[in-house]
Amino acid sequence: MLNGQVAFVTGSSRGIGAATARHLAAHGAKVAVNYKANRESGEAVLARILEDGGNAILVQADVTDPAQVTAAVARIEEELGTIGILVNNANIDFPIVPFTDFNEETGPLFVAPGSHEPARIHDAGAGVLEVEPPSRPPDDAFIDPGLERGDLLLMNMYLWHRASGNRSDVHRVGLFNKYAGRNAPPATGYFLYDEDVFNALSAEGRRLIAVHSDRRIETTRAVLTRSAPGGTEVLLASDGSLPGCATWDERAIPDWDLGNYIAPLKQHLIETIGIEPPWVSYVGDYDEADHLCRVYGYTLPGRGFPVPYRGASWRPVEEITDRAFGYEARAIADWLDPKPVRGKGLTQAQSRIDQYAY
Repeated sequence: MLNGQVAFVTGSSRGIGAATARHLAAHGAKVAVNYKANRESGEAVLARILEDGGNAILVQADVTDPAQVTAAVARIEEELGTIGILVNNANIDFPIVPFTDFNEETGPLFVAPGSHEPARIHDAGAGVLEVEPPSRPPDDAFIDPGLERGDLLLMNMYLWHRASGNRSDVHRVGLFNKYAGRNAPPATGYFLYDEDVFNALSAEGRRLIAVHSDRRIETTRAVLTRSAPGGTEVLLASDGSLPGCATWDERAIPDWDLGNYIAPLKQHLIETIGIEPPWVSYVGDYDEADHLCRVYGYTLPGRGFPVPYRGASWRPVEEITDRAFGYEARAIADWLDPKPVRGKGLTQAQSRIDQYAY
C-alpha cells in the first residue's frame, strides 16, 4: 500500500495514464489526474477513482510548458501534499498501436506503472547517457491496461512490461515504433517505415513515425571525432569520405532490432582501419545516390586510439563543408550538435551478452 503518498500522473485522462492513476489510487495514493485539453476525459477518470473510494484531484497542465507545470505542482502540493511519486506518462517515446484486441484470448500486455527509474540514467560526459541495470518490480505491480484495437499505448524503455501467451487463432499484431522521442533518437537507429504505412495513418498518427521512405538503407558510415590542439577533428577514409560500407542484417537475435546496422559498420572499421569503437550512436539517415545511408557517431577519448589508422586520416572539422562533402558535412554537424539526447548503440551480439556493459 502507498499509504497516502501523493502521486502526480501526467497525461492521465485516458489510456495507460488513466489506468496508472486508478491503480495508484486503489493502492492508497492520493492522485493528481492530469489532462492537457480534454477536461471531460479527465473528469471521467477522477469520478471513477472517487467512486472506488480513492482520493484524487483534477489538474490541467500542458507538461511541455514549464510555467503550467510549476502552477500544477503548486496546486497539487497545496491540496494533497508533497509529491512523492511522479509518473511521467506524457513525456515518453515508446508508442504501440495494437491492430487487434489484447484480451484473454490473444493475451494482454501487462505493464508496471511507475517502474521506470530516471535516477538510473546519468550523463558521464561522453556525449551520450549512461544507463544502469534495472531492478524488476514485483508481480503485483503489473496491470492490464485493457488494450483494444486502435488504442495508443505510450511507454518508455524503462517501463517494465510483459506479455502473456496468445491462445487464439489470430496473430497478435500492432504498430511498434521504438524510442521515438523527438529529441532522443534510438541509439541503433529507427525502423524505417515505407511511405504506404506513413500515408495510411491520420495526421496525428503520422507524428509518431520519425522516419519514413521508400528508399532502402543500403550503406552505413561512421562520424569518428577526436579533440586536437587546434579543435575537433574527424576521421576520413582514403577516398576522402566518411568510412563505411554496404549494410547487411545481423541475425544474432532473429527478427529483433531491425534497422541496426552497427555490426557491418564495426566489422568494416576493424578490417579496413584497425579500430573497434565499443559503441556508436545513431546520427541520421541521409540521401546517398539512389538509396539512404545510415550514419552513426562516436567520439574517441582524448587524442584517440594508439593505432596507425591505416588507410584513413584526421581532418579539422572546419575543412568539411557542404559544397565539398554534401550530406557528410551535415552528418558531422548533426553528431556534434549537443542538443539531442543520445544513447549507446550496440550490435545484437553485444546486446545479447550484456547491454549494460558499456
